[in-house]
Amino acid sequence: MKGRRFPLALAALLTALPACDVLAPEAYEYIAGDYAGEGLGITDGIHVTAAFHLTIKQTAGSFSGEGTTEGVWTDDDGALPYRSEYVFEGTMDHSDPPQLEMWFNAGCVSNDYVGYVLPNGDIVLDGQALVTDSECQPTGEVLEVVIYLQRDG
Repeated sequence: MKGRRFPLALAALLTALPACDVLAPEAYEYIAGDYAGEGLGITDGIHVTAAFHLTIKQTAGSFSGEGTTEGVWTDDDGALPYRSEYVFEGTMDHSDPPQLEMWFNAGCVSNDYVGYVLPNGDIVLDGQALVTDSECQPTGEVLEVVIYLQRDG
């Protein structure tokens, strides 16, 4: 008789415990791949247009990569074409649409952007670029920048 009480006591204990729900981690939007797009930067007396090409590598909510940008820098002295290579890293959250934070570094220039992954997979970024002179010294000017990137291919 004593042997039969143990299974009944165990069954009573298990039914008295609260149920545990194990939540699976939320999946992050998949953004890895190649992108191409256009960017525009403006501030008083400076106008910059640029074409962007970048490759994103992703691990869950973190990503990084590298790319190139080329365009035209226009100021009071005229227009000057430019080309630069950059690296970047960033994070994304689970919002709808997913919000991104990205940090670009091209030589002596480091820029911070926030943006979103659109439902079609394109990426829109908005941020500020600190202007530096030829010796990489900040000039005090800040470009307001918008970048639109489409998945390439």
